[in-house]
Amino acid sequence: MVQCPPNGNMDAFYSNIGKAVDTAIGYTYPAFQKRIDQVRSLGEKLNIVINIIERFNIGLIIFDEIQMFLTSKNSNHERVNVKTESFQAITTIMNSTGVSIGVIGAEIAYRLIFEDQIHQNRRLGKTIYADSYCSNHSTFMRILNALIDYQWIDVKSLKKI
Repeated sequence: MVQCPPNGNMDAFYSNIGKAVDTAIGYTYPAFQKRIDQVRSLGEKLNIVINIIERFNIGLIIFDEIQMFLTSKNSNHERVNVKTESFQAITTIMNSTGVSIGVIGAEIAYRLIFEDQIHQNRRLGKTIYADSYCSNHSTFMRILNALIDYQWIDVKSLKKI
């Protein structure tokens, strides 16, 4: 999971991917983050990210708070859309590596991603509204049980829930 930086900051975006990989593989020293940070060119940073994804066979990257990454504030302190460059980078990563992308964000992110860009549907797939399962306990339990299959936890401790 990668925390999205504000204002479409591509340097921070690539750096955060490196940081997430360091965390995922248990590095206490930010080796991949520092490697990305040492490069000046955004194109080189992108190539390093692609190399890291391929090297570790990363299958899914989840971008959290995507609305922060897709908008910026103009001189009038109004939110403006900066998604073009952001989505070009994400699309390049997906097309080059085959990695799947998940995005988490507020309702404004949904509108920013899909307004006037129907082709984004095929890239990001199905929308799952986070609150849709809350009103149906059996659906919630089915989702929770499906997720548990992929976790390293003691199932016996869950029976207490």
